[in-house]
Amino acid sequence: MKAIDIVTSYGVITVDFANPGGSITLPTSLGDPRQDPALEAIASLILAHACEGINVGNDKYTLGVNVALDAIANRY
Repeated sequence: MKAIDIVTSYGVITVDFANPGGSITLPTSLGDPRQDPALEAIASLILAHACEGINVGNDKYTLGVNVALDAIANRY
């Protein structure tokens, strides 16, 4: 399978299917290290969705990811 890039306002999230189970690369941080656990949770959800066949490259999915990241960034 191929890699999928999800472009967000915080950087690019890359979902890669080169290895069994896939992998995900995140932006370094949202700006506050307290946000990192929430960012990891979003990443896990994206990877799970991608592995189950959900089109995480879809514009509406990307919009939802951006809304979630904004909510995390606004929390702190």
